[in-house]
Amino acid sequence: MSFGFVDPDTGKERPVPYTYAYIQLDGAGSRFPHFLKETDPSKLRVGMRVQAVFEKERKGHLLDIRHFRTIEG
Repeated sequence: MSFGFVDPDTGKERPVPYTYAYIQLDGAGSRFPHFLKETDPSKLRVGMRVQAVFEKERKGHLLDIRHFRTIEG
């Protein structure tokens, strides 16, 4: 069973289901948690490449990234 939640950073309800992952940008030594568009766990794997999908209106904040989408590679 899945339950939605209100994102405390945006005040908006997150769609269910949702997935998040620890993202490591190319050249970075650390990771940060963020949402993924893909919600099927069978289509995800460690080390998979992803691409940021940005909000239409940006504020210069990490939350300008709506989610990451998986890419081939």
